[in-house]
Parts: sequence; C-alpha cells; structure tokens
Amino acid sequence: MLDLTGTDPQGSGFKAFKAQKKAAKALSLEKLFSDADYQAAWQIDAEKKAKIDAWVPDCF
Repeated sequence: MLDLTGTDPQGSGFKAFKAQKKAAKALSLEKLFSDADYQAAWQIDAEKKAKIDAWVPDCF
C-alpha cells in the first residue's frame, strides 16, 4: 500500500489499513486497483495510477 499510494506511514489512512485483517486488506487493495472513488479517497494522481497499473507481483 505504501509503495503504491506514497502515503505517510504514520498517517491515519495507512494506520487504518495496517490494522485491518488480511481479508479486509485484500479487499482494500483490490479497490485500489479497480475503484475510481477509492483511488480518489487515497488521492491517487496520474503518476500513482500509472504505477498501480504497471504493478505485478514479485513472482511474475
């Protein structure tokens, strides 16, 4: 989440994400990749959106 959003690790948004259980984190990350409203809430600009679109898991 930090790499993709560039948010402050001490900020309330990341702390809330970090406190979530694994399933909720997975849902949040899926929304980050596919939901424009969720991206807006995380203040994803064009540069961050390009980074999100280009991201692939390390195993690939």
